[in-house]
Amino acid sequence: MTTPFISYGATWGYPVAGNTTIREYQAVGVDASGNAVPLATGANQRFLGVSTEYVSTAGLAAGAENVTVLKGGVVLARLASGSGLTAGSVGAPVYFDGHHTSGLPIVHGTATNRTQIGTLVRIQDANHAIIRLANVV
Repeated sequence: MTTPFISYGATWGYPVAGNTTIREYQAVGVDASGNAVPLATGANQRFLGVSTEYVSTAGLAAGAENVTVLKGGVVLARLASGSGLTAGSVGAPVYFDGHHTSGLPIVHGTATNRTQIGTLVRIQDANHAIIRLANVV
């Protein structure tokens, strides 16, 4: 497997919501209070980027810890089962479809009830894609 961060862009720090765990390489969203949380599935989520570190606020209040988030760049993602993404999909939008146990974002080629997090750079192998982050807030 390729290193998850292939090309770095700008990074920003965000306060993490209380009682929350954000894993390294995980897609990060923002809650109604402006705190970082693992990105939720569904349409029109506010996508901050991909976490560069593991942070846990178990038993802590919101803002007790910060997480560094990659706002742009090229990263490794896991392909969703039935994603519809192929080598011929290069340049197509990719949509968030969940979190893999490795921490990598899972991506799909269909927008229905999903939030765009990037564009396809290439298919890495049968289970992975290289994506350029996009649609970050």
